[in-house]
Amino acid sequence: MKSQVLELKTLRQKLIDIINKYSAEKREQILFDQWSLKEVLAHLCGWDKLTAEVLINLKTGRLSIWGKSVDEMNKDSIELRKNKTYQEIYNEYIANSQDMINAYESLPDPLWDKPLYPDKKFSPTKFLKIDIDHYSEHLEVIKQKL
Repeated sequence: MKSQVLELKTLRQKLIDIINKYSAEKREQILFDQWSLKEVLAHLCGWDKLTAEVLINLKTGRLSIWGKSVDEMNKDSIELRKNKTYQEIYNEYIANSQDMINAYESLPDPLWDKPLYPDKKFSPTKFLKIDIDHYSEHLEVIKQKL
């Protein structure tokens, strides 16, 4: 798993590097279907926070409850942060994504294939693959729009 966590860390850094190249004017323009860069970061904030919380719950012996659909989670992540400035969301993204990385890095080996939810077939191994794919997808689109 260490190589996959390293891959996610590398993708995160590449994403940060690309995001930092965006001008202030472009950060709030709709560039990605219906979202601005600010909204993409708000979206990532929500998912990275959720991932860190779910992994921490597992480490402490608790399963998490899956409460929302993906679309609801996306909408709520953006809505929750709509009145924040770009810089506030950026700072939250940096913190949440680092918390997610830290949670993966500190996960004991025996827990990687344990269920995260009582009613879903998600393990940390599966979540990590999803996170890598998620970051890869956003990185490519953000690069293209720069």
